[in-house]
Amino acid sequence: MKSLILGSNGYLGRHITRAIRHLGWQANTADLQDTAWDGDPAYRRCDMRRKEDLRLVIIDYLQLV
Repeated sequence: MKSLILGSNGYLGRHITRAIRHLGWQANTADLQDTAWDGDPAYRRCDMRRKEDLRLVIIDYLQLV
């Protein structure tokens, strides 16, 4: 299974990401910071207040599905 976690560098996002990966799912992550908290190379920077940032992250995710 695959998932898209927006806000992955936050408190809840980190815990959700860990739990999803523990289940063996692929966790695609995005947040405001330039890098992921866990060094995930597939991490995307995304400001959800910007429609274009959000659109690009969703398009990237859908291409992986």
